[in-house]
Amino acid sequence: MIDIIVPTRGRPQYCRDMIHSVHQTAKMAYRIYLGVDSDDPMLPEYENIQGVNIMISSPKDGAVGVTNYLVDKTDSEWVYVLCDDNLTLTDGWDEKLIAAFPPDKIAVVYPMTMEATIRQQYFCPMLSRRWLDAVGWMYLPGIKHYAADDGLWIMANEFGRAYWVDDVVVAHRHFSRCPEGIPKDYLYERNEANAQADTEFHQRHKHVYLEKAEVLRGLMDVAQEDATHD
Repeated sequence: MIDIIVPTRGRPQYCRDMIHSVHQTAKMAYRIYLGVDSDDPMLPEYENIQGVNIMISSPKDGAVGVTNYLVDKTDSEWVYVLCDDNLTLTDGWDEKLIAAFPPDKIAVVYPMTMEATIRQQYFCPMLSRRWLDAVGWMYLPGIKHYAADDGLWIMANEFGRAYWVDDVVVAHRHFSRCPEGIPKDYLYERNEANAQADTEFHQRHKHVYLEKAEVLRGLMDVAQEDATHD
């Protein structure tokens, strides 16, 4: 089972398209959790979407806080983060991403994007329950803007466990390429000052990432020893 978590605001039709793409391409059982702000004027339209779990969150949480909130609501072995402007394009993407994990399940696995020919360290991560239980969060609480995924890469890169699956492709209908544009509520996030604030946040808290990386490294060692002794 995979729990797919999607923070979203103001774009229920995008969510419907994303959900349809998942329905068309996933091979394994899955559940979709949508995190919608309590003050979103489009909330009634979200509530009309069938076959998903609608989780109402505080507008003060931002996309990062909503993502952690959704993670706390899940209990499946695998958790996958999508955005409302993503489309899964590869048949069996779920099986392929999971197949890229090592036996101990301590890694971050990413797809490629249709728009990119290089590997990106931050896009649509999949994590195991084992990783999430050890760390305690998806994104370090306190970061407020849009570079939260960098923390995952910092941890995984400490022990060489950030993996990309080149034949799994996700489309990103980025706001700069969409006629609807980005929801005005998120415009405050898209500026140089906030990008700098994100960078400084990661630098100030790098010791936290490194401490968590050591916890994860310990799980890797235990799993490898167990496998050796089987």
